[in-house]
Amino acid sequence: MSNIYGMNRDFEFGFKIGRNSRWKASRYKDCSVFETLAIAGELGIDELVESCEQHIKNTISVHNSCTLLSAAIKLEPRILERKSCFVDICTSFVGENAIECIKTPAFLNLSKEALIHLISSDYLALEEADVFRAALNWAKHNTGVSQPTQHWTEEERARISQQLSGVINHIRILLIDSQSRRVPFL
Repeated sequence: MSNIYGMNRDFEFGFKIGRNSRWKASRYKDCSVFETLAIAGELGIDELVESCEQHIKNTISVHNSCTLLSAAIKLEPRILERKSCFVDICTSFVGENAIECIKTPAFLNLSKEALIHLISSDYLALEEADVFRAALNWAKHNTGVSQPTQHWTEEERARISQQLSGVINHIRILLIDSQSRRVPFL
């Protein structure tokens, strides 16, 4: 939400308090902390940058790690010197807690770019068949397909296939055993 000056209200709050050295990152939503981090970095407000960084490190959890990963990747160009740090922190956390993270609504809402980044990383502690199932669940969620695969229409198969375009290339299909390798929509 913006005010009449076009500033994000979350950032405006952080900026006003940050100037007075009393800013608390805990008042921020998970994704807006990266926006604040980017703007604070651009303006050279080091104390606010450090508060944002500490907030991210202290609050990352199974429930918000995928949201934080998407936000970090989205704002990567604006937080250049810190990008690899936060993208790596989020990727590593999701990877180490993959079994729990892939069950969260935040995982299903990952951007395609974030999903590709995640499944391409070596951090993801999942069997490749589970990576495939997670990607399939992500695609079903993002296309509104709720039926089991054997009941998909041709139109639903096409939507799933389109959603997985660019993603499937990053799944190590050859590491999936032959029982799990049947892909009904390709």
